[in-house]
Amino acid sequence: MCKNGPESVIELEKMGLPFSRFENGTIYQRPFGGQSKQFGGEQAARTAAAADRTGHALLHTLYQQNIKHKTTIFSEWYALDMVKNQDGAIVGCTAICMETGEICYFKSKATVLATGGAGRIYQSTTNAHINTGDGVGMALRAGVPMQDMEMWQFHPTGIAGAGVLVTEGCRGEVDTF
Repeated sequence: MCKNGPESVIELEKMGLPFSRFENGTIYQRPFGGQSKQFGGEQAARTAAAADRTGHALLHTLYQQNIKHKTTIFSEWYALDMVKNQDGAIVGCTAICMETGEICYFKSKATVLATGGAGRIYQSTTNAHINTGDGVGMALRAGVPMQDMEMWQFHPTGIAGAGVLVTEGCRGEVDTF
């Protein structure tokens, strides 16, 4: 990700993401989430931003790209399991429509498993209630090799007891948190 980050930012810009700019025309970058230089040194401005609406701008840019490319989107479907052929290759998944209860098989040439994580396995978390680790379970049941599953990201800025995440951008706004 670090190696390909600049190219990805340029690709997003070409897609239409309205990045903020410095006076010299370069894309605005800011410290974010307590990123530092030299393992704890000064704050590092590594995050390309679209004012304080980066997530909103990114979501809409990518959504517009899906519309442009006529992507079929299955909203309110929940993946259940990956399906393998007799050679052991993953060829799709089964899923359930959350509205009707209908179960379908989705055939695919390639599968990207982007399930949002498993933060809800912990009692205290700022993760969404749907992040229950089901994707990890699907991968394990399909025999997909797993690596470094103990490496969880924890956000240290939340409202105690409520499980509400406070944007980590606030940590980049102060010298000491």
